[in-house]
Amino acid sequence: MIELNKIREEKENYVLSLSKRGIDVKTQINEVLHLDNKRKKLKSELDSILTESNSIAREIGNQIQSG
Repeated sequence: MIELNKIREEKENYVLSLSKRGIDVKTQINEVLHLDNKRKKLKSELDSILTESNSIAREIGNQIQSG
C-alpha cells in the first residue's frame, strides 16, 4: 500500500512511472489528495466540536454540583 504522504511528496514520480506502463492515474491521484484534504478538514472540525462539547459538559457538571 502506498502512503498518502509519499504520494503527496512524489506525486509527479508516481504519475510518470505509471504512465510509462500505460496507466493514466493523474486524475485519480488528484482526487485522492483532494479527498484526504477534505477528510483532514472535517476531522479538525469534529475535534473542535468535541472539545466544545466536553467544555459545556464540564460546565454543566460544575453548575449541578454548586446547586
